[in-house]
Amino acid sequence: ISILAEPLRVSEAFGRLAYSKGAGVDVTELTFRLAAGSLLEGDIAVGPESEGAPWTFRASLATDGWADLDDVRWVDPRVPEGRYRGAATLRTGGGMLIELHPLEVELEASQMVFDGPVRFGEEISMQNLNVSANPITLERLEPWLQRELPIEGWLSGDAVFSGTLDELEAEGRVTLVPTGYSGSPVTADFFGTIIQGDNPGARGLRATLDPLNYTILEALWPGVPWGGDGFGTIDIDGRIDDGMHVAASLNHLSGTGLESNFDVRGTVWRGLEVGDWITSLDVDLLPLSIGVFSSLAPGLALRGSVAGPLTLDGPLNDLRVTADLIAGSGTILFDGAMDVTDPAASYRLRATGDALPLATVTGRIPMETVWSGQLDLEGTGFSADSMELSASLVAMQSQVGLVRVDTFNTGVRVAH
Repeated sequence: ISILAEPLRVSEAFGRLAYSKGAGVDVTELTFRLAAGSLLEGDIAVGPESEGAPWTFRASLATDGWADLDDVRWVDPRVPEGRYRGAATLRTGGGMLIELHPLEVELEASQMVFDGPVRFGEEISMQNLNVSANPITLERLEPWLQRELPIEGWLSGDAVFSGTLDELEAEGRVTLVPTGYSGSPVTADFFGTIIQGDNPGARGLRATLDPLNYTILEALWPGVPWGGDGFGTIDIDGRIDDGMHVAASLNHLSGTGLESNFDVRGTVWRGLEVGDWITSLDVDLLPLSIGVFSSLAPGLALRGSVAGPLTLDGPLNDLRVTADLIAGSGTILFDGAMDVTDPAASYRLRATGDALPLATVTGRIPMETVWSGQLDLEGTGFSADSMELSASLVAMQSQVGLVRVDTFNTGVRVAH
């Protein structure tokens, strides 16, 4: 029996067969065994559904116990090795329409249940297909997404899908447990449309993440000083070549118990070079714990928190950062740039303080120290054996410990 581009190979069959020139072939009370040993029961018809209509293949089948996925690889060559059981109806015409009622699938280290219709043709399409994973390894998804995923791990949960793989409406709740990256899970309740292809993105996509494992960010930006857990909500709309609009409200708790809250609004684009990203984001720090960045400058013993608006503009490898922040009883303005994909590669910063109590942000300063003035930094590296740094400091109407400073100006250069 020829179906799609590949034959359905039957090693033995038993049933009642009827044939007529007008109606084609009908097989009822059928039991048959496929080439890889799968035993199926049901009814099959090959012929026109009405007079003068083209011939089609139609079947209503159920497995007798577990069946081998090798026997259904003719549907799509991406079908992996494994086994399945359940019931389905099949119909050709515009591809192959398979309605699953439901169908359990077991793969190595993966289990899934499908319930609903899937059409296989020039592209795969679904209409309210219910999928449960308990769990599935992420590598199993890569052939269907047609891309490598940046992390390894397991995905479990339930979702409903409609549309094609290139433009997929989805709603559900899933949990990702990564391999490495602290192993902490990410659970997402989500709905919206996910767009694949050369210009991927989303339409009306909202994900509520609780818990949220920030350490996974290291898969995208190795060395980013932002491990820990938290929760939040993210809304995404648009495509990455045209500008993907992002709105997020997030909570972060570092491994040492430092808590931050922030809102993010703006747009993200894909740059011309592979791996380049460009941002235009407004961030409200509500507040941000400075101590999460202590790994960038361990000698400063960063601590405390800051609150206020912050903007992020430009490519990630030369990201401009401006901020107007409150720290303790003082304020500080920032204007600088850095390579956030590799913070030690390059950075430049101008900070202007007004009555800033420095002991609220660093443990290396006497408690009574208050600074007003300007700090300029430009350099590469953070550790003493790799740093190249040019810095200048101006202090006016300030205090260091019990000593009052009317005016102070100094500069320093460090070359490795």
